[in-house]
Amino acid sequence: MRILSRARYTSADFLTFLLAGVVLFVLLAMIFYPAEIFRASTEGLQLWFNIVLPSILPFLITAEILMGLGVIHFLGKLLEPFMRPLFNLPGSGAFVAVMGFTSGFPVGAILTGRLRSQNLCTRIEAERLLSFTNNASPLFMLVAVPVGMFGLPSLGVALAVVHYGTNLLIGLLMRFYYYRDPEKIESSFKNQDPFNISPWQAMLTARRLDGRPFGRLLGDAVRLSMSNLLAIGGFIVFFAVLMQVLSLTGIMGAIISGIGRILPGADPHLLKSLTIGFGEITLGSQAASLAPLPLEIRIALVGAILGWSGLAIHAQVASMIADTDIRLGPFWVARLAQAVISGLLLFIFFRLGLFTISEPVWSASDFPALAFGTVILYSSRILIIGLLLLLLIGLAASVLSQVRRNL
Repeated sequence: MRILSRARYTSADFLTFLLAGVVLFVLLAMIFYPAEIFRASTEGLQLWFNIVLPSILPFLITAEILMGLGVIHFLGKLLEPFMRPLFNLPGSGAFVAVMGFTSGFPVGAILTGRLRSQNLCTRIEAERLLSFTNNASPLFMLVAVPVGMFGLPSLGVALAVVHYGTNLLIGLLMRFYYYRDPEKIESSFKNQDPFNISPWQAMLTARRLDGRPFGRLLGDAVRLSMSNLLAIGGFIVFFAVLMQVLSLTGIMGAIISGIGRILPGADPHLLKSLTIGFGEITLGSQAASLAPLPLEIRIALVGAILGWSGLAIHAQVASMIADTDIRLGPFWVARLAQAVISGLLLFIFFRLGLFTISEPVWSASDFPALAFGTVILYSSRILIIGLLLLLLIGLAASVLSQVRRNL
């Protein structure tokens, strides 16, 4: 008893107690509110099956196959002259950037973790890459939010321009994060060839080192992609249930009231939207679109929520890099910075009339839900366009590099 009385608890122990209490609280809520919890989990599952699965699956399978075939190493050598001066990243980071920008959360985190596990980038480079390659999906910004929530189709262009533009700006600024990286890797093949290995040689060398037959490579790509997507689906359902529990038990209202007391001049509808968006991006965007606030403020709120992306997305990102040494601190700082910059830019642009919306507003219920096949078709088209754009940038960078050498 004397030993137990002198035991000292660490911060990790208190965190364990807190997490255990939260999980037990959610479990009790599931018992007392079975119908509401079932409805929330069903909605989360439908969101995953109808939108997330078809929009991300083609990207994940394609990325795994390209890695196994050595195409990532080919692009890494080809795009090194482009990525290193701009973002202080290896050329292979361009592939992660394009896939992250054209697919959505958390593909950038998955591919960044894969690059780090294959020693294609340093830990610092992986943290730089992670900070700006996790974006909302094009379908979410161009269709779900502007049409399904606001009834304003042209709004999607403004959201996408600001969202992608601020993320690229953060990527440019992150090049100064630990500028002198002691672990810097110029090429994953520097031990095989200390001289200037060509992109084709890099690709063939990587393919020989992998050595898997294409049938096995394809099977591994499908299995790994589905495993990641099942994990993502679990996060979506869990956070949908958690947000419903917080709403049913009045905790969400208490949090909003508490923030209102700290910021007495803030509009309660604004605080509600930001609080919900702090936890989950879709529910937060929907709450902002329905808030009785001026249009430019509602749009700015959605831009900030898209930039922050929500704790549900943060949990997915943390899960996808859990087996690496990548730290989440720079990612959190980048998300907060993008939330502030995106929200301010959208508010200023619409207030000054730089972005205008002329279409009549219709009810979101008038917009039919996207079918599974439609989503996967558009996602595949976006993937092809992204890869072609990546190849063109790589060829242009290679030509410019060759010209500079000859001068």
